[in-house]
Amino acid sequence: MTMDKKDSMQWKDKLRGIPKTLRNKIEKLVNEHAESLANAFYEHMLSNPETKIFLTNQEVKTRLSFSMQAWLKQLFKSNLEQEAEKFKRTQKKVGDIHARINLPVHLVLRGAMILKNELYKYIADDEDFTQERLKAYYYCAWLIDYAMELMSAAYSHSHDRKMKAEESYRLFSAVMNSDTEREKQNKALLDWENDLLFKVTVGENIQFLPKIKESDFGLWFNHKGMHMFESEQKEIKLINKSMDKIDFIIKNELQNKEKIYFIKEIRKNIRVINLNIDELFNRQSKLESGRDDLTRLLSRKFLPVILNKEINYSINHKKPFAILGIDIDFFKTINDNYGHEAGDIVLNQLGALLSQSIRAGDYVFRVGGEEFLVILVDIKNIENAVRVANLIRERVAKEPFVTSKGTLNITCSIGVIMHDGHPDYMRMLNTVDEALYEAKSKGRNQVVVN
Repeated sequence: MTMDKKDSMQWKDKLRGIPKTLRNKIEKLVNEHAESLANAFYEHMLSNPETKIFLTNQEVKTRLSFSMQAWLKQLFKSNLEQEAEKFKRTQKKVGDIHARINLPVHLVLRGAMILKNELYKYIADDEDFTQERLKAYYYCAWLIDYAMELMSAAYSHSHDRKMKAEESYRLFSAVMNSDTEREKQNKALLDWENDLLFKVTVGENIQFLPKIKESDFGLWFNHKGMHMFESEQKEIKLINKSMDKIDFIIKNELQNKEKIYFIKEIRKNIRVINLNIDELFNRQSKLESGRDDLTRLLSRKFLPVILNKEINYSINHKKPFAILGIDIDFFKTINDNYGHEAGDIVLNQLGALLSQSIRAGDYVFRVGGEEFLVILVDIKNIENAVRVANLIRERVAKEPFVTSKGTLNITCSIGVIMHDGHPDYMRMLNTVDEALYEAKSKGRNQVVVN
């Protein structure tokens, strides 16, 4: 995300309109009062019930206050002409974090208003700004507003990506194997069509035949299919229109002696249904990429969605959860000595072992290479999480991994963390990575808690 030429020119024009001497004075003012500005900001934010999910007093004291001070000092540097790209990258990073933790935009804007008001007070009390007070107000307001604009743009982009990923996961969860569901529904539609044609051909009364909307296919589509594919309005409308047409023909026109025309109309509409159902399932099949090609475990693609979901559940229901970061020890040696085929077999077998070692509500991911991640939901405390981690570690150490080059014995290192109430999933992932790294650096084949 870089500035285009037009942005860059406007940026420089704005800065040229503010004397360098004034910018130097404001930089000095902000550096002197950065701690007080940050304290005023968080004092106000912590008094707001809406921010409780995002802020704790301890978190503010230990980390966020220092981050705010650093942000303010960078924002009001007097040499911003040379740091335009860095300035923009910083705001984008902050906006991405806000989107990740679902921090409402109105709270961010409220915080900006607090900072501006505090700065205005310091400027009003400082005699150095007597002759240039209005210009100083304008400069501070413009810089903070521009930072908010960049943050909001990044927030919107990240939030849209997140919503698309959540939509993908919702669809993915609804039908875990789209090919099987496609075959099942195509068969249900064909069975209904064959039943109708047989009854018409032999002259049987079709009044007892269920309408297509009341058939197995129709019920599935109305109660599940439409929910699965609700974002694909075009195809859904075409399918519903064709089903309405078929049912209308059966009810009002198929009793006529000239049945050939109406049979052709029914078959034409069924073909429309088939074509659109296939199109919907073709798109659905692409969601299978949410599974790792080798192990068929969940891949990194849906990790942010699931972690956000579990974080929200944990906060709202006071149900803690844990993350295990799992890495195969000396996996490169397996590939080097036995070949990548043997390495793939080990990865596949470990994935199956992990899936068998957890409860139905837990999650297993292959997040890359020889690294796996397990989410233990509704786990009461860190002791229980460590117990599960050690059971997995012991099972892996005892398991014979059978390859075409012989039976291998492997071990794994595991990092364990509990969700501490913080809304940013990236913080958890970084922390579990640190625990896993420590487990490996201490000699491997062990569990480390962070």
